Amino acid sequence: MENEGVLSRNGQDIAMQQNHTIAPTPCRDPAPLQGALSRRPQYALTVGESASGYGKTTAVREYLDTLGQYTLWYTCYGEPPVKTWNGICRTLSHIDSEAARILERIGVPGDDNLSDIADCLRAVHCDQESWLVIDNFQYMQDSAPALLVEALSARSSPLLHIVLITQSIGYRKNRTVQNDRVYCIENGDFFFRPEDIDVY
Repeated sequence: MENEGVLSRNGQDIAMQQNHTIAPTPCRDPAPLQGALSRRPQYALTVGESASGYGKTTAVREYLDTLGQYTLWYTCYGEPPVKTWNGICRTLSHIDSEAARILERIGVPGDDNLSDIADCLRAVHCDQESWLVIDNFQYMQDSAPALLVEALSARSSPLLHIVLITQSIGYRKNRTVQNDRVYCIENGDFFFRPEDIDVY
């Protein structure tokens, strides 16, 4: 079965519905993470990066569930790059089908087409507050150009928020250009402090 976009609710994947919003639920994420994610309107793209076992996926789901906004989720499983890219494009099609078709025609990101991908994302039309989450992004980054994150951050619609959840790829350390459109959430933000635990 193809991996498709789904709505996220209470940590579960549910089928796409005509009603694109979900009821907000209380957030149980650590305060540093809530603070980090709350700054996301200032950025085109958020990279949530930490080692395996830090609870990245659960934490981001918990936070997005509090918003009750349209959420599309694609999980990479290490499949061939073309299948991963086409799956991401099909997920995006629930927001802008024409842009998704163009991106699928452009093909798997490479050094020769990153500018085309960036141009297409600048033209994405989004008519409601929406989140596109790409989980296990490290599987895609392994075979993608170093500047893929920069290309994905080119989106211009303030209503579209892109989140990459990834194991450590050293994005902040290894990036070759300063990009003020990308916000990084790293290991420390995923830790619960004593006062966070007391909330439970």
